[in-house]
Amino acid sequence: MSTKKQTATSPAVPDTPSYAFKGYTLDEIRYRRALVDLKIAVAQDRLKSIASNKFVRQTQTVSEYALGLNTILRYIDVAMIGYSVMRRISSFFRLFRSHSRNK
Repeated sequence: MSTKKQTATSPAVPDTPSYAFKGYTLDEIRYRRALVDLKIAVAQDRLKSIASNKFVRQTQTVSEYALGLNTILRYIDVAMIGYSVMRRISSFFRLFRSHSRNK
């Protein structure tokens, strides 16, 4: 048996004359196909995640609707508290204004 020097351009091929590529077995083909399908799925998911940030989603889940309703109720609550505070402050100043006019 002679040994060949392996270079970057020539792959390691045994020197035996019986070596000939006879194709892949069904298991090897299935494995390679599954691997390629997995790589495609990962690439598609990556692209979808990149693109989904740039486009507005049209469907909303129930939890997103509840979160929106909760936010609206917070704004309404703050507005009502602000209104009651302003009403008390204005009634306080009206009290002083009415006393100064009566004198």
